Amino acid sequence: DDLTPEELFNIFFGGGFPSGNVRVRRRHNRDHQHNHYHDAGHIFRQPGVHVHQVQGGDLIRFLPMFSLVVMYLLFSIANNFNTAPYSLWYGSDHPGKRFTSTVHPKGIPYFVTPSFDEDYSKESGKLRQIETQVIRDYMDAVLSKCGQEQQQQRHDMEMARWRRSKVEYEVAKERDLPSCTKYRQYQKDINANR
Repeated sequence: DDLTPEELFNIFFGGGFPSGNVRVRRRHNRDHQHNHYHDAGHIFRQPGVHVHQVQGGDLIRFLPMFSLVVMYLLFSIANNFNTAPYSLWYGSDHPGKRFTSTVHPKGIPYFVTPSFDEDYSKESGKLRQIETQVIRDYMDAVLSKCGQEQQQQRHDMEMARWRRSKVEYEVAKERDLPSCTKYRQYQKDINANR
């Protein structure tokens, strides 16, 4: 005999998850028809809503949700302990705005945690280390933006060449690349103050 859609629904949502081979054995008596589902030694009965639960069935059913909650909590705890003291972008973890003052190029903006001033004073030497890292990160970001500008310029030049438009080609070729200019200026400042 085949399983009816209702019986299949009750197997999955009415108490237990059979796995593997499911055999249906119908037994008739005078008063009621009983359906028995056998799976790995466990019996699931229907109708009458009297169901024999699989041992550990609730645990298996909620294990994915439980593991997600545990992973979220562990991530949250780890994230709180690993909050960087600075960021190049404003955020709720980094609300305080500062500018580099101990290394060149000076005046690069960055954002810090509320406890930054207590943890990183000029006297401790830690501020210089942090600002050196700020400069590296900032220069990497500017260089990345420069690469994007150059890629766009090459693309536009290629499109102009494909269209055979000398005017478009010259406009693209002469386009200002502000991030590349900024990177060269900062690099010059760094080299002059070594």
